[in-house]
Amino acid sequence: VVIILGGIGTDERAALLVPDSLPVGVLAVSWPWKDTRRMGRLEFLARVPAMREALLRTPACIATGLEAVRRASPGARVALLGASLGVPPTTAAAAIARPDAMVLVDGAADLERLLRSEVARTVGGAGGAVLAPPVASLGARLLSSLEPARHGAAAREMPVLLIDAEREERYPRACVERLHATFPHANHATHPGAHLRPEHRDEIEAIIEATWRWLSALPDSGPAPVR
Repeated sequence: VVIILGGIGTDERAALLVPDSLPVGVLAVSWPWKDTRRMGRLEFLARVPAMREALLRTPACIATGLEAVRRASPGARVALLGASLGVPPTTAAAAIARPDAMVLVDGAADLERLLRSEVARTVGGAGGAVLAPPVASLGARLLSSLEPARHGAAAREMPVLLIDAEREERYPRACVERLHATFPHANHATHPGAHLRPEHRDEIEAIIEATWRWLSALPDSGPAPVR
């Protein structure tokens, strides 16, 4: 069984990306934040406490899903798959729920650097350049428990697969490298194209193929090579 968390708003669509032909159960986890994702700056600031609470609840939601899967399918091997913005909560969930394996797709660590890049990209121009450093510093502190770099030790004995885009254009290279350094025992694969987008079927198919090949080759314990 694979438990998937994609980017905010992906929700159950993540499960629909996995073909029925694969002999695997799929559970897609939704982010707890269900309010609007489009808001002005003042509205955004007013909602920061509620958004933080929702984001910090996400690993527990994943862990609850994993517990439910194990109750429903005793003896099943369960893997967590985090994609894009789903990577930080997935690494945090793995530290508390102890899945049998973990797959991280187009992920990154070092949340402060990552948030600085995302704020600058989203706001744009001189405003983005000015706002990015303080917003990123505050955001990284508020979400420190989701920092992937904090959870490498908990996954030391867990099989981990890192799948990166061949032409990653969204996340800073340093953040991708920090994630790799966090899981030095992980296996690695790449998918064609740029940062994952669900509408790009060739990228999705390549990710599914690499993930399934790796999962199906796993021994009873320990990492398996990507062929």
